[in-house]
Amino acid sequence: MGSTGVTIEEDAAIRLTLHALKYPRASCNGILLGRIDDGDVIVSEIVPVCHTYTTLPGPMEIALCMVDKACQKSAEQTSIVGYYQCNERLGDLDLGLVGQKIADTISRLISGGKSDGVVLMLDGKALSSLMGIQNTNNKKNNNSSSSSSSSPFVSLKKSQGWVQMERDCIRLPFGKDTLASKLKQLIQERAHEAIVDFEDHMEDITQDWLPKRLLLQ
Repeated sequence: MGSTGVTIEEDAAIRLTLHALKYPRASCNGILLGRIDDGDVIVSEIVPVCHTYTTLPGPMEIALCMVDKACQKSAEQTSIVGYYQCNERLGDLDLGLVGQKIADTISRLISGGKSDGVVLMLDGKALSSLMGIQNTNNKKNNNSSSSSSSSPFVSLKKSQGWVQMERDCIRLPFGKDTLASKLKQLIQERAHEAIVDFEDHMEDITQDWLPKRLLLQ
């Protein structure tokens, strides 16, 4: 059963983007948390996972198990609802074979058959345009099509594989301009450097990678 729409709440959108901005010369991925309401996916939180081993399923599988258990034990009514990925090349929206396998695994984790969940791709080309950044450095440019006037997020739904949905299926209640403005301020404050993903945690276990709401007591 596929989702009919995706709502990305402000904190989730900002943290997802900051994860990509922390590693501008690499691909990165992570887990989407939230809830499913009448087939629509509401993304309220993200869990950053990888920035180096994105082509290896092992680290993501370990992270998924840990996040799933944390969600089950948490008092917060949140669960795994999908997967996100940002490719190294600007405008590259190809999920790839490993990404497809991860998305399939997450889809099977989602209980109740209410939805297959969702995949979000961060369109670096559209994000750069939104923030007024020239595509001359950081992530490599790519000639794949992307819409610089649209949301920097692209959603994929499961339908004989994972296929791209119309961009207007994604709702940003806070607006693109607000996202751009807050990101610019956070970058000036170097907030992206404080993002900790699962890889960072494995290198230094004193760094918390799970959202505070999911940290086990």
